[in-house]
Amino acid sequence: MKRIITLLCVFILCTALLPAAVNAEDTCDLVRADEYLTLYETIGSTDGYPYYVDQGDYLYYLGGKVFYRDHYWYSVLYCGTCVYICDRYSTLFENVSRVKTTASLALRTGAGTENRLIRNIPSGTVISILGVDWDLQGGLWYLVSYGRNEGYVSSFYTAPVEDDPHRDDQYGAQVLATLTERSMATRSGPSTKYYETGSFYTRGTSVKLYSRIYDSVNEIWWVQADAYDSGRWCRVYTGSWRFSGLNIYDLPEEHLHGYATLRNDCRLRCGPGSSYGYYDARVYSGRQVQVWAYENGWAQIEVTVGGVPYRGWVETGSLW
Repeated sequence: MKRIITLLCVFILCTALLPAAVNAEDTCDLVRADEYLTLYETIGSTDGYPYYVDQGDYLYYLGGKVFYRDHYWYSVLYCGTCVYICDRYSTLFENVSRVKTTASLALRTGAGTENRLIRNIPSGTVISILGVDWDLQGGLWYLVSYGRNEGYVSSFYTAPVEDDPHRDDQYGAQVLATLTERSMATRSGPSTKYYETGSFYTRGTSVKLYSRIYDSVNEIWWVQADAYDSGRWCRVYTGSWRFSGLNIYDLPEEHLHGYATLRNDCRLRCGPGSSYGYYDARVYSGRQVQVWAYENGWAQIEVTVGGVPYRGWVETGSLW
């Protein structure tokens, strides 16, 4: 009876410690099992708690760790009970507010596969944790917002985003090349399907280039360039064949970073900064977008407005 009362007290204490939700500005701490493991009721116990976790499972870290026999033991919550896991076979992730999906992931109305499917989230999508919950088997699920939907996803098919990618300058390298055509016809993205931004400069102008991307439909390389017109800069795409003195492989190749959701309504800028002008295009909160680059606190996104695709820039604080 004493043992039952003790376990009941521990359960009540752990339930009280569990936050009902974690908002976008807060974080939570997680422990990932790096092997198939037994969870222990007390540190150093030889008797395993009657639950096991699979390699790759995430557990909610309660913030307590104890040093015992050359290793730290983390205090975690599992099936509503405080248990311990050894750091020799696990990894601690502190201050996690965002995760990246590692597979196409089901967004459901509750924690557990028995709940109704809302939609699927593509692999590689970065999403913010709004809260946590557990399924009937003790698996950890996150409450997230995706597009105009809110629901739960399994933590098993995610990876914590520790480093802030907004601090990485995707296009730090710059290459100068000489324009050989009469003018530089441009688009907002690397194909003729994108919004037409205009023609800039004249033959012989030295143009600053930032990146390259291959158009597999037309089998050509496009480059991203800076253009200046009417007192404003514009980051645009144009064909690499328009330049001399250019080794295309000196430029970094573009890759899709992932997907994000807009926090608020935004006007698309033509480049990463206030010195760049605006497109006549507005995108609205809750919209899912592709993210292609981060630079100086700005994100390059791809979105279709009025049936026309754009590559434009928004402040990184506008995304989650």
